[in-house]
Amino acid sequence: MKKGFALKLKKRETILSLILIFMLFYSIPLIRIKINRFRTLRSLKALNNQGVYLMTYKMDYKLNKYLKSGSKNIKQLYDFIDKTTAVPFTNNDSTTVSAPKTKELASYYQDEECSAFSTFDNKGNMIFARNLDLEGKHPVLALYIAPSQGYASISIVELTTLGLSDDNEKLLNSLKNYQERSPLLRAPYMPRDGMNEKGLVVATLNVPYEKVAYDKSKPVLGHWQVLRLLLDKAATVKEATELMKNYNCFDGSVHFFIADADGNSAVVEYLNGEMKVISSDEHFQVVTNFYLSNKERLGKGQKRYDTAYEILKNSNSNLDEVDSMDILRTVKEDTTVYSIIYNQGTGHVYLAYKGNYKSIYKFKLKMK
Repeated sequence: MKKGFALKLKKRETILSLILIFMLFYSIPLIRIKINRFRTLRSLKALNNQGVYLMTYKMDYKLNKYLKSGSKNIKQLYDFIDKTTAVPFTNNDSTTVSAPKTKELASYYQDEECSAFSTFDNKGNMIFARNLDLEGKHPVLALYIAPSQGYASISIVELTTLGLSDDNEKLLNSLKNYQERSPLLRAPYMPRDGMNEKGLVVATLNVPYEKVAYDKSKPVLGHWQVLRLLLDKAATVKEATELMKNYNCFDGSVHFFIADADGNSAVVEYLNGEMKVISSDEHFQVVTNFYLSNKERLGKGQKRYDTAYEILKNSNSNLDEVDSMDILRTVKEDTTVYSIIYNQGTGHVYLAYKGNYKSIYKFKLKMK
């Protein structure tokens, strides 16, 4: 009995010692960063062989630090991410990444055409639906994040904006190599749309380029970085629009569509140097690629807007996720990359990739 007890005690002491050693190593910043980087990149999964991926982000992407200074262009942003998140202590790290040689993103995506709407469903939950329409090949990543100083969220990242290949066969092969996954560490700062645990959903949709007023006293953020700010820090549309007033947006080629779980929605546009917030008098709101604050409806997508508007007006909120996906299918383009539904009450997310509405990817975010 005594010998058996002694062995059990020794085993427990060994386990405790190993735990303490791990905690000691984990408390060292460089070790902690490398461990969490490994956990992040190791979590990557290919959900098909067509270009849909899933990853859980385990690192501290230092949003609060970024928000103090912002970034005036894409290179500044990538420099910040690569230095403070990917390889903060050494230039010899095997996963060092650099900014991709791409065109300026504002002009690179000038042909992007999207459609989105927000409405109540037949159970009283808010539904946010969106098509991303974009020429070319575009693999996407569903990204889970639970920051220690912000709201948990799920967002969709278009992977070529991270510097990865648009050829999914090449991408699949390269991502088998752990070191080739390092550009994914940029993903938190590049969401196309997303929902946080409070039910706030945000998305960007392109509009004709407009010069944005610049306030020297405020940091400059790119439009996808504005989305990260709102997903992490805002629970309501009001909170989101108030946060946006504290920053310059360096790119006037988009408007922001924001909706919360309480039924509020708004489109934020930058027109004639001013930030404009447009709400809806209906029980729903529709957005495409023209300015809603401009009577001439300057931009594209008027027909898609009118089609979705009429369907939603006649539905009187008697619809569900399937009906919402059908509306997206009705207004889809040949260039539609994905159609996505966010249920802001249940936390369910449904994604159809490349117009394949028979194969829906389902995700779930725990709501609080």
